[in-house]
Amino acid sequence: MPDNPFKIKNRFRSFKYAFEGLIYLFKKEHNSWIHALAMLVVIVAGCIFKLNTIEWLFVIIAVGLVFAAELINSSIERLVDLASPDINPIAKQAKDLAAAAVLVVAIVALLIGLMIFVPKIKSRVESNKEKELVYEKKNISENIKHCSCRVKCHALSFGQYNSKS
Repeated sequence: MPDNPFKIKNRFRSFKYAFEGLIYLFKKEHNSWIHALAMLVVIVAGCIFKLNTIEWLFVIIAVGLVFAAELINSSIERLVDLASPDINPIAKQAKDLAAAAVLVVAIVALLIGLMIFVPKIKSRVESNKEKELVYEKKNISENIKHCSCRVKCHALSFGQYNSKS
């Protein structure tokens, strides 16, 4: 192993390569688009439902693990293609296993999302139902008052009408 002294320029170059890998992922791996869309939906939902710090932590970890798994899967696929350009059952198994790893991480991320968002959605729906009931009761009450006022007004005007004649 060559003796490589620490150089800041080399460290920046390594970040450049990492970003090139991310760019490649989004340009060539269509599944990454699905993950990115899911991430955007989760971020918007997290803002709407006002996730707390711990919930955001779980969401960020879950999203990060999905993208990390997708990156590892893609790199394994490239290495297998390089090492075994011909159809090979062992190469297929390696690719399938790497894809399965992404699937497992995505399922775990989905479960985390469900555990965080389902109670919040349920609470919001129940809260809206309660608000609708209160609104309906208020409308009914106002309609009864309005109706009874009309009855009184009609009775008074009828009485006044009859008393004038």
